[in-house]
Parts: sequence; structure tokens; C-alpha cells
Amino acid sequence: MNLQQLYYFRELASCEHYTKASEKLFITQSTLSHSIADLEAELGIKLFEKQGRNIKLTKYGEIFLEYAAKSLDTLEEGRAKINDLIHPDSGTISLGYFSSLEEFLPYLVDCFYAETNKMQTLFQFQQLPNNQIEERLLAGKVDLAFATHINNDKLHCHKIGTHNLALIVSRNHALSQKDSVDLSELQAESFITYDYQCRIRFYIDEIFDLAGIKPKIFLETTHDAIIYKYVAANCGVGLVPEPFVIKNHNVKSLRIENEMPLRDIFIIWKNVKHISPAVKKFLNFVVKLERPIDEFRNAVSAH
Repeated sequence: MNLQQLYYFRELASCEHYTKASEKLFITQSTLSHSIADLEAELGIKLFEKQGRNIKLTKYGEIFLEYAAKSLDTLEEGRAKINDLIHPDSGTISLGYFSSLEEFLPYLVDCFYAETNKMQTLFQFQQLPNNQIEERLLAGKVDLAFATHINNDKLHCHKIGTHNLALIVSRNHALSQKDSVDLSELQAESFITYDYQCRIRFYIDEIFDLAGIKPKIFLETTHDAIIYKYVAANCGVGLVPEPFVIKNHNVKSLRIENEMPLRDIFIIWKNVKHISPAVKKFLNFVVKLERPIDEFRNAVSAH
């Protein structure tokens, strides 16, 4: 058994067709057939069986695929880590974040490039709901995340600023004549808000309780864009993270006059021994900034 056979087996299991798999692997169908036959002979089992013009894994093949895929994934991860050590400035960093931080993340990356000149470092942006951020961090599918605090011993959290709520209303709403609002004025309003897949919904419920409001919910969603769309259409009002920039000209943001619990934002990473040099450099850069969200808010306000 060799690595090449395992790669061939994994691709064939994915394609379920010898011709398609051989084309993807850039080998002849005969070469693929002989390789799989040799692997089956060594294991003493049939890995595939015919299903019409295609093939499918046998029950033994399904079991073997699980372990073969894990082995290949581990080897590929090891190769990537070695590459990180050899080329520490050319790594790829995957960032997970809330949609309400979509303007902040590019700003942060631009600051990193400007200060370090590490233009070879590539960034991947994954806009995620709360319930997926923790999951992808633990699975290693995201290197760093920007979110509210996650209480998990396997994760480190470092505060980078606060991002409290604002009220958004339609430009046609009576409240649009104001710049700030007391929550007691919202008793009769309908709300467009987040559903409970989003951790912020629990924070908003806490705000409602503190204000003594039993909200009338018109619509629940996981997407900021949908909240803005329905507020712009004057279907209700919304409590959202204070927008850095409002892209919808039919929406106005109002400051909330009431005292509220702070909503802190953190940079979060997995507690592991190995962090790639590229990720470590960016992490150290962000931590050194102390409160980059507040700096970004001030920079936007100045313009």
C-alpha cells in the first residue's frame, strides 16, 4: 500500500466513476484500475461494486475511506505546516466574523499590510453566524475569529473593542427626525430582529427585559441585510450592532440613550501548540493594537 493508491482510492470514491476519476487524476483508466485492484488484493476485500454504469463503495470500502481520508488529511496538514515554516510570510489566514464587522475586517488587513509589508500573506474571509464560528474554530476550518466571547477552554479570547447596539429606522418613520432615542419610546413598535441561531438575539432580549419591553416581532432572520431591507421598507424597526457605514440610504441609525451592558468583541483562536507563523504574526499585530474596533469607528466618524 502506498500514498498514490490512497489518493487514487479517495478520488474514485468521490467520483464513483473510473473514467471521471482517471481524468481528474490525469492518468489512464487502466492505471487506475490496476492500482485499485492491487489495493483490494492487499486488503483482501472488495472496495467497490458496480451500480449501473457507475460504481459505489462496499461496506468495507466505506470503512476504509474514513481512515484513508483522515490519514491523507493529516499528511496534507503536516505538509502545510512544513511549508509555513519554510515560507513564513506567504501563508494563508482564514478569518471568521459576524456580518456586522464586514467593513472592519478589510480595514484591519489593510493596516497589517501597511505596517508589516507582508503582502505575500493571503486572507480568506468567512462571514458566519455565531453558531458556526465556534464549530469552525475547533475544526480548524477558521484560523482566527472576530466575535463576542466564547466560553470554551479550547479557545483563547482577547478583547479588541466594544460594539454596542443602535436603533435603525426607515427614513419615512417618525423617529427618523431624531438622532437618539430612549427605549421606552419603542413600546408600540414592531421589530425586525435576529433569530436564536445568532447569539446577539439573547443580548437583545436582555436589553428588552431591562427596558421593560415585550417586543412585537414582525420578522426573525440570521442576516443583517434582511433586517436593513425590511426596516428600509418601514415594516418595523431594528436593534442592530451600531453600523460603521450605512449602505442603505433609506435607513437611519439612532443612538440609544439608555445605559446598556457592554457588548465586547474579541479576536479568538484555538488553543493549540502549533500556530503557523503567518497566523501568529497577524494575531500579534491585532493584539498589539489593543482596541482596533474603537480606532476604526473613530476613523470612520472623522470622515
